[in-house]
Amino acid sequence: MIKYLIPVLTILVTPYQLWAAPQSSYPTKTTPVAGDKFLVVDSQDSWRTKNILFSSFNKREIGWVLYNASTATTVADGLQAAVIPATMTGMNLVDLTCTVANLNSATSGNTTVVVRRLRGATAVDMTSTGVTVAYNGYTASDEVVNTSNDDIVTGDALYLDVNTITSPAHKGLSCTAVFQLP
Repeated sequence: MIKYLIPVLTILVTPYQLWAAPQSSYPTKTTPVAGDKFLVVDSQDSWRTKNILFSSFNKREIGWVLYNASTATTVADGLQAAVIPATMTGMNLVDLTCTVANLNSATSGNTTVVVRRLRGATAVDMTSTGVTVAYNGYTASDEVVNTSNDDIVTGDALYLDVNTITSPAHKGLSCTAVFQLP
């Protein structure tokens, strides 16, 4: 388990010493990239170097439970909001995955979910097409992100809108949105 990440420019470890470049020469960038080196203090409090993979290091997820496992889904707008904190400013929506808990003997249709961003008084859909969970499927991640509306800033409110449902309606609906720095 990693406890701390400390960026360093150069590191030299000998049996008797740990040396790193002076703090004034540390990188000034705030976003790590693939191959950046970090000093890591693990659960045994021993120092070691690690490469941090950029592909997962800079992502954040927001999850919603729109309907619990025993509740049938309905067409509805904005059942729950998630407000964007300052630490996520500048990120873009890159994925939306939704799942149902119970097919409930559905025989036709899809459960379709879109992400709506409210910035001030202006609302826009962040997806051109929503996630469509088929009547005979449990999960989907087939949305198309609208790249003109994929960015988020502090204070944005994100809502999930359920635009269509199966017949009979699936039970339970949860979704996770993934954001990443451009």
